Amino acid sequence: MLNNMLGGAMLSFPILFKKTGLISSTIVLLVSGIISFVTCRVYVLHGGEEDKDVEWTIRRILGAKWEKYFRFITGSYLILLSIISLDLIVDQLYSIIYFFLKDTIAAKDEFSFSKFSPQWLTLVLFVPLLAVVFLKNLNLLVKISEYGSASIFIYMGYVAIQFVISLVKGQIDMGQIEWWSWDAGTLAGTCGLAFTIHTVVITFMKQNKNQENNIRDLGYTYFLGFIVYEVVSLMGAFAIAGSG
Repeated sequence: MLNNMLGGAMLSFPILFKKTGLISSTIVLLVSGIISFVTCRVYVLHGGEEDKDVEWTIRRILGAKWEKYFRFITGSYLILLSIISLDLIVDQLYSIIYFFLKDTIAAKDEFSFSKFSPQWLTLVLFVPLLAVVFLKNLNLLVKISEYGSASIFIYMGYVAIQFVISLVKGQIDMGQIEWWSWDAGTLAGTCGLAFTIHTVVITFMKQNKNQENNIRDLGYTYFLGFIVYEVVSLMGAFAIAGSG
């Protein structure tokens, strides 16, 4: 479950922490984690032995009408989440491409179709990402997700190394560090996505060898998720302050 929780939101946390303020960001992250844990706990508490997914629980307790409503709001959520994910993918990938080919492509903040730009990259990526929706055999995606997990650990290692380098060299400019800010809207939205495993929690919990430990293990998952996000975010924020 922790592997499923940790994802692309971690890429933006260091920058958001630095802009929002380390103390206020920590509070927002903690509150978001608690809210997600409490609401996810409801799913686990009411999951039946025969329930294979959350919608099974909804149908069993509330009936077919509410199951359809649940499918609608979940489908809408996944569509919006896909849009956000595409935006994150384009933003990260274009930054990499821009680093190597900045003399031959559009300026980073320029809206352009005359050169290779974020707009063109969005159209290019939309085709293979849309094709994923029509896959019937998901074995390939499962295999790819394993490498995706490895990339998260590589990223965490990179942030830690940059933090240590900045710390040892005394390059961290504390004047660049923001400690408190009320402008936490963007961070709060990102935190909400970062902790969400609600739609898959029943499926994961069905694999737990000791079903009586489900709530405890869910708590461990959210606690570890908070620790990982917090440590990476703080180290990343200080590393950014040390890079000038």
